[in-house]
Amino acid sequence: YTFLPIEESKQERTLNIYIHIPMSAELLQPEVRWAQRKDILYVKIDVSGIEGKPSIQLKPEGFEFKATGEEGSYGVSVNFFDEIVPEESEYHVAPRYYEMILKKKNTDADYWPCLTKEKLKTWWLKVDWSRWVDEDEEAEKENLKLGGAGQSFNLDDMDANWDDEEVEDEEDDLPPLE
Repeated sequence: YTFLPIEESKQERTLNIYIHIPMSAELLQPEVRWAQRKDILYVKIDVSGIEGKPSIQLKPEGFEFKATGEEGSYGVSVNFFDEIVPEESEYHVAPRYYEMILKKKNTDADYWPCLTKEKLKTWWLKVDWSRWVDEDEEAEKENLKLGGAGQSFNLDDMDANWDDEEVEDEEDDLPPLE
């Protein structure tokens, strides 16, 4: 971005005004949504009516994205909070968005506090709440998969082993309701 000053005569007693103009007026800013797990990132770039194949340069430190959509040309550049492994990452192009599943390089580290190194709030970068899982919830799910003590635990198996006849016999022993 560049800032162009507007200066007026000192005799008119006005303030200087600065206008914020994007460096590339041709590119529109797409909305980017993200979520994470301990080992992966989900990144979705919303571009309505993607035409042709989008251009994506995926690097360990970030990505640059350009695409043409219904309303014009879109572009975004993101510097990640930490590094990813581009070779082990996947992507999917849909008519309304471009989606990436990115493998984190350091899977032993804590959850990232934000997607970018820059800790600035931007209107176009949002959390994808439909995919978001808190770090605590992910650990609980892992414990349930392990049965809490290293054993396999599956509710479907419990239903298959349930004996309906025993339940009916127990109901016959109950006193009548008053």
